[in-house]
Amino acid sequence: MRQLTVSLWILTVTVILGLPAVGQPPADPFPAVHADPAVPLLQLPGRFQARRTNSRIQVEPGKPFPIFEADGAGCIRHCWFVFGQREIADLQIVIETDGTNSPQVRIPFRSFFGTLLGFDDYHIDSAGLVNFPNFTVGNDPLLSPTMQPGWNCYLPIPFAKGCRMWLEATTPTQGASMIDWQHYQDGVEPPPFRLHAQRNIALPANQAEPFRILETRGIGFLAGYVMGYRQQNHDDMVFHNSGTRMLVDGATDPHRLDGMNVEDDFGFAWGFNQYQTRWVGCPYRVNRSRNDQDGVFYRFFGPDPIPYRESLVFTSLARGDDYESVAFYYQIPE
Repeated sequence: MRQLTVSLWILTVTVILGLPAVGQPPADPFPAVHADPAVPLLQLPGRFQARRTNSRIQVEPGKPFPIFEADGAGCIRHCWFVFGQREIADLQIVIETDGTNSPQVRIPFRSFFGTLLGFDDYHIDSAGLVNFPNFTVGNDPLLSPTMQPGWNCYLPIPFAKGCRMWLEATTPTQGASMIDWQHYQDGVEPPPFRLHAQRNIALPANQAEPFRILETRGIGFLAGYVMGYRQQNHDDMVFHNSGTRMLVDGATDPHRLDGMNVEDDFGFAWGFNQYQTRWVGCPYRVNRSRNDQDGVFYRFFGPDPIPYRESLVFTSLARGDDYESVAFYYQIPE
């Protein structure tokens, strides 16, 4: 009787404390899923093996150079690149997941990492993109200020069947890369959304029609965007264009998400200053006069994503200025 009482006591304590039963392996201490820190709406699996893929980049003109190839399920969580030459304007980054033979990303490399309109490299410190240029280093005679930045992307790239990433260029390009990724265990499924990037540019924009930032159909959500402005119309401040507009799932007036002016859409007031935070920031700004300013600004929608179940049309009212935008969004493949 005493032995039975002790066994029942042990069983009771085990159940109350959530301990594994005698003879059973301990439960996995890691959570089954966790919110991605850069894109919290994505619930990524917690059961994975951490992996890294390194590459010595040797891009030949007209030949794709593979950066990352993996089969099965997983998620890229961090990409780092560096290049041996200053000029990489012709370099493109291409990302394809799950063997679709239709890349979800194919845009100029510098644009993907938030450096727009051919402006000089600048520091970016955001949830999705982090760039470390070398032009601020002035105490090292051996480090040239023309050397390439360290380019970092923290936007997750989930895949269920496999993933390929490669670079293309029209001139020889040398460099290096590190891809940190998570290899999911058998039976672990990633979320259904896949990273997409859409780039648009106008030199200059047609002020008779809105400038398109993103237009897509399907099921997904907007994760963030980067927008560059080069002022060509000097009648007023570059910011005074009445801001952006989002039409979700075919919505029309009055069911729309409208902005105010450019600086207001990015969380600033009375123009721009070079401040950066996790979700909004201005990494580049040139102020020649009140009506002659250039700048690049980012907005990542981590705390307040924009979901859509049919379509999303995201535009900005335009003036006769130069515009370039890159929108990052996650969508379920058709």
